[in-house]
Amino acid sequence: MLRRWGKRGLEDKIPFIIWEIIVILMVVIALTVSVRGIANNTTYWKKYHSADLALMTDLILTSQGDFNINYNLKEIEPNIVSKTFRIDPLSFQIFLRDDAYFVYDKSIDDDRFPQSYIFARDPARTDVIVSNTTNSYITIHKQGRSLSLGEYYTLPIASCPSDITTGDTTLKHFEALGLSDATAKNYGDYINTVLHRYGNTEHEMLVFLTEDAVQPTTVYYDTDISNPTKSDKMACLIKKQILQKYPDMNIVEKPYDNSFDSNTIFTNNKNNQNNPYNYWIIIQIKKGDISDKDLAESIVNAIDEYYK
Repeated sequence: MLRRWGKRGLEDKIPFIIWEIIVILMVVIALTVSVRGIANNTTYWKKYHSADLALMTDLILTSQGDFNINYNLKEIEPNIVSKTFRIDPLSFQIFLRDDAYFVYDKSIDDDRFPQSYIFARDPARTDVIVSNTTNSYITIHKQGRSLSLGEYYTLPIASCPSDITTGDTTLKHFEALGLSDATAKNYGDYINTVLHRYGNTEHEMLVFLTEDAVQPTTVYYDTDISNPTKSDKMACLIKKQILQKYPDMNIVEKPYDNSFDSNTIFTNNKNNQNNPYNYWIIIQIKKGDISDKDLAESIVNAIDEYYK
């Protein structure tokens, strides 16, 4: 370059070279600031998560049964690009409110402009538990009528019918009746003392009890009534309550299969026209599986959830 320009020519070019370097640096800085600003603008992800959670909740609320949905929020793993452009890790605070999700950048204290998305809720069918989390791994819970937001991993759960069965239990009468052996009758007597807390006006449900030394504990539900889902729902709720106390129990829930049609106590009482119940279930207890106290408590908890 000295031969081409000479010493004087090089001195003349130096200011232009410095200026070009400055311009290039300014462009690089501008691009870096621009890219960093775009990358750190969380509006898109706030809109995405609020809409995604709301639409997922719509699907949950239009489906039968209970649900635990595990959901992972978008995260940016640190890498050379994020470090070079100083891109902040994504962090959100999610609020579940009465009929919408609100998503804040980092937290409600740091963000005045959250993104929200409503979901369709029928107040007669769903009670929303207002909740929030800043965890990147969250769960949506639908248990009976309750909808809530959590932040821990959940395993699949037994799903029960979600038909509306709200009722005033102070008017409804529930009765337990042993079918044959003395143990089943003792179960029935104890459970009846617990069921006395409810009403005595409307004959609602009859619980038949029997014991078996070999077969697993089984809850049968009535399929002959006009709305068999009601009996099915109660059988399912009782099974779920029992499993909360005895998670390792082998317990079966299924429609009645005529296996007790030869039992006169069963046939006479389920068809009693003078004192009819709206529906019935049969609980066949495997010997030694569950105590009368725990079974009674499971039935009461199922009744309270069924009619709330």
